[in-house]
Amino acid sequence: MNFKEIIKSKNAQLALEIVMGVLVLVIVFTAGVLVGLEKARYSYNWGENRYNAFAGPPGFFLDRNYLNAHGLVGNVLQINGDSLVVQSPDNMEKVVETTNQTMFRSGHSQIGLDDLKVNDDIAVIGSPGPTGEMEAVLIRVLQPPAPFKQPKP
Repeated sequence: MNFKEIIKSKNAQLALEIVMGVLVLVIVFTAGVLVGLEKARYSYNWGENRYNAFAGPPGFFLDRNYLNAHGLVGNVLQINGDSLVVQSPDNMEKVVETTNQTMFRSGHSQIGLDDLKVNDDIAVIGSPGPTGEMEAVLIRVLQPPAPFKQPKP
């Protein structure tokens, strides 16, 4: 038998189909393992930083209420490139990451990251990141309250 006859035989075609099927199964299994590893890595990192994300550093967990991971109000302490350090009213410092998709507003006006200044009071809406930071979707500069005028009697 020569090589062409062997390839055309039913046994060789069956063996080739089995090898191809096993190869497809190995590729699908490998893809599933990679997806599972990525999910496990994310869950592990999130679990390691959940105290920072929700209730401050470890040790303060029991005497604090959960912080809202999707929103933050506070004073800008630092601006470092695309990230901000914001101090909340309870003196917790949170890192806020911005992207090119983050919206910035002041009153009804649209502004940019360059318009933010240290000591600005801001409100942030976003989602928690894997290492405890907040990924901002919207940052609004809060205007100082108008002075209260006592009405004349």
